[in-house]
Amino acid sequence: MDAAKMMRAGEASGRRRGLISRLLKTMCIALKCLPRRDVLLPARFDFQVMWGRKRLTTDEVGRMFVHATLDSVEDGWPQISALVRESPEFSSPPKIDDDAFGPFLLVVVAGNLDFIREHFDIGHQRGIVEAITRHLAEMIESDPADIAQRITEVRKKMARLNRPSKKTTSAMARGIFTLYQLNDFQTPYFASLNVPNPLFLKRIDEMMTHFLWDWTAFNKQYKVRKDGAAISAPQIRSTAAAV
Repeated sequence: MDAAKMMRAGEASGRRRGLISRLLKTMCIALKCLPRRDVLLPARFDFQVMWGRKRLTTDEVGRMFVHATLDSVEDGWPQISALVRESPEFSSPPKIDDDAFGPFLLVVVAGNLDFIREHFDIGHQRGIVEAITRHLAEMIESDPADIAQRITEVRKKMARLNRPSKKTTSAMARGIFTLYQLNDFQTPYFASLNVPNPLFLKRIDEMMTHFLWDWTAFNKQYKVRKDGAAISAPQIRSTAAAV
């Protein structure tokens, strides 16, 4: 990448970090994402090959996750927000700004963490979640403990709203419904029940599949090894323990 492109990329990254930071700081509730399945791994990572698979530290996985998640959420949010505003199930179009993707980012990250336990042992699980929390906090210029708490709160809220179902994409859809206060725009019947219209819920549920990381394919290509990255806050360990 030449100097001009690097400068433009740096400026864009800085604007994005500032925007997300402001969005999260102004959210009324403190509370990936995994990247889209077609997202390529950044070329800046220095991989080693072992038994035919490239080796990554948990810190590198976390950093890759965060960068790809921010790109995926930023690119996908205009389609999600447009889908919400144009859904015929609402009595009036929900008022959602095109740049209000802070809550959506947290829903995507929280939803994707559910899949880590299925693909990694406990040691790798904790290392990856801790790295994700640390790098996300760095990118949006926030405190790691605060980000960990927000993600934990969103995960708990999504799980509670989604009972008895264990389907992650359904939980993500319900998280979006709640965090964006969409019940205020529903028809009187569903508004009185304070539950999303099933047709709307199904539509958002299907969209959430595009924001899930394919860990099975990832593990076929990469081997994750532990590293000695330092953890600065006990709340981060709490988030990792909840995976």
